[in-house]
Amino acid sequence: MKKDVTKMMAGAENLIAKSVNARHIAILRNYRRHAMLEVSGLVDEIFAPEMTVENPRYVSYMPNGSRLIMNGMAEVKEHFYGQIIRYGANVMILEDEHIAVDDWGLASEYLSNDYINYRCALERGFDVKDENAMYLNRRAVIMTWRYSDDCRLIGEHVSFENGGTIEKLAPQDVVTVAEARRLLSPIWGPLPPRFDRSGRPLAESVSA
Repeated sequence: MKKDVTKMMAGAENLIAKSVNARHIAILRNYRRHAMLEVSGLVDEIFAPEMTVENPRYVSYMPNGSRLIMNGMAEVKEHFYGQIIRYGANVMILEDEHIAVDDWGLASEYLSNDYINYRCALERGFDVKDENAMYLNRRAVIMTWRYSDDCRLIGEHVSFENGGTIEKLAPQDVVTVAEARRLLSPIWGPLPPRFDRSGRPLAESVSA
């Protein structure tokens, strides 16, 4: 059965509804918008100066025990998002997310539904046969996102489960990047306002 991509950020949305701290809400809105842009293939928009610091730092903890550290926008774009795009793995629908937010940023664990092509499935260690098919890889993910004093993303630390499950999809059950963009663009919202650690809005911040 086809999954509803518009529900991918339900965990963050539920926490936004419960939160009263303006900085925490801004962090969660940044996270929500970032994730929806990523799934929609709009990587450059993630790095808007209102969203992300000039020199982000990402760390990926891989299933084989290795660690990939990416410093600066060029490395992050090439080695983190570039790999996702090359493997046709943009669409990742979060399920059963458990998320917490504080002044420093957020922590999350969830089941990721990754729509991946044949090459990506092989790279992840699955014995797949149909080169023309799309596959659904369900795997656990744990991550932390750190935020700056002016409420912009500093970077991500992401740990991926080894393996998970794989399922060959019927064409009608695939969520494509184009479809995700069409469905998410009306709801991902404007650039979030930014707040300092005392909860005061920044004068130059984009209004909600």
